[in-house]
Amino acid sequence: MLAITDDSIGFHLAGHAASAGHADRQTRREEASSSIRRSDDRASLLQAIVNGDRDALRQLHELNAANMLAIAIRILRRRDLAEEALHDAFISLWTNAYKYDRHLSAPTT
Repeated sequence: MLAITDDSIGFHLAGHAASAGHADRQTRREEASSSIRRSDDRASLLQAIVNGDRDALRQLHELNAANMLAIAIRILRRRDLAEEALHDAFISLWTNAYKYDRHLSAPTT
C-alpha cells in the first residue's frame, strides 16, 4: 500500500500493492451506495486539503491510490513510472488545492 509520510518537502509515497476482487450482486449494491458516500467524503477531504489538512490528504490518498495506480500502470505499462506519476499527482493536488471549488466541479473531475 502506498503511504504518505511527512518529510522536508511535504510528503512522499512509499511502495504499493493493488488488488482487485469480484463482488456478488449484493456487494455491488453496497459498493454503489458506498460510492455515493465516498464522493461526499472526497469533497469534504478536498475542502480540508484546501485548508492545509495533511491528514485529509492521507485519507484521500487511501481512498484513491490503488485505483489511480492501477490506471497509471495500464497506461504507462511500467510500475515505476506509474508510481512516480501517482506521486506527482498527489504533490500537484497538495500544491494546487487552493484552486478547488466544490461548487464548480466534482472531486473526481
